[in-house]
Amino acid sequence: MSKDKALKIALNFIERVNKDGWILADFEPEMYAAITAIKESLKQSEQEPVGKFAKFTDNIWREVTDGSAGIPLYKDPPQRTWVGLTQDELTMICDSMKTWSSFTVTDVYFAIQEKLREKNK
Repeated sequence: MSKDKALKIALNFIERVNKDGWILADFEPEMYAAITAIKESLKQSEQEPVGKFAKFTDNIWREVTDGSAGIPLYKDPPQRTWVGLTQDELTMICDSMKTWSSFTVTDVYFAIQEKLREKNK
């Protein structure tokens, strides 16, 4: 789980509990300080795109400067979480290969690679 996702969950919980009146008055200043600190941290982690690019009919990617829609380009793009294969998925790959008349290590490699590509699009 990313830091930002954990902070959003914590902020949601604190605000919900506070809204329901579960926080004692003695802790109110600390709670508001925590809410403010979490919001500041989340605000700092938000990135503005450094530009927008679009693919034109001549198959060339060019920067969009007229404000129209394009694909945002970030200096440090957010990293996606890698999704691996479960034991069941590996077993399914192996079971499907049993029907092949013969296979090599390369065949196994490409079968696993294809499944990983599907899961990490």
